[in-house]
Amino acid sequence: MLNITRATTTGYADVAPPPDATWVTKWGYIFDPDVLHRFFYGTQRGERVSVEINGFQNRDGSVRGRWIHVGGTLDRQELDGAAARELALALIAAADELDGLEAQRGA
Repeated sequence: MLNITRATTTGYADVAPPPDATWVTKWGYIFDPDVLHRFFYGTQRGERVSVEINGFQNRDGSVRGRWIHVGGTLDRQELDGAAARELALALIAAADELDGLEAQRGA
């Protein structure tokens, strides 16, 4: 869970979300009480179990980091063969996308 004690949008409305972001939060002091960041959701895959790419954006527009989030309660989720294959394919696709985004970021 995010620990945002203060949030603001003042002065940062001109910072575009990352190109892969589908939704962003308000700016907040998440990691450091003097440095603003915001959380964003990226591509979402999967029906029974969601596989998402999420991340944090710095106030200069750069991305602090992205990761793959697997939603649902996997310890309680019963998957048949088809659902397990769907999850595996979604994870592979998300890993490929994340690798491509990180390569672009490092370029």
